[in-house]
Amino acid sequence: MYIVLCGMMGAGKSTVGDALARLAQTTWLDTDALIEEKYCKITDIFAEHGEGYFRREEWRRFHISVEFLFEIGLCRESEVQTVSRNLAE
Repeated sequence: MYIVLCGMMGAGKSTVGDALARLAQTTWLDTDALIEEKYCKITDIFAEHGEGYFRREEWRRFHISVEFLFEIGLCRESEVQTVSRNLAE
C-alpha cells in the first residue's frame, strides 16, 4: 500500500505522514526533507531559484524515492514508468 499526501504548504502533510507511518509501523519519505538535506531550506530555494525550480526538484526526489521502492521490491516497474513519464512532461 502506498499513501501520497498532497496539499498546500503548511497544511500538515509532514505531521500527518509521520503519524501515519508510526501507526502503520512503516517508513515514510518526506520529499521536502530530502530536498533540504541535499540543498538548503526550501524558503531559500524559493527565494534564490523560484517555485518552478523547487517543483522540478520535488518531482526528482519523488522519482528517486519510487525507484528505491522498486529496487527493494515494494513497487512495480509500471509504477516507476508512470512516475518517469510524468517527470518528463
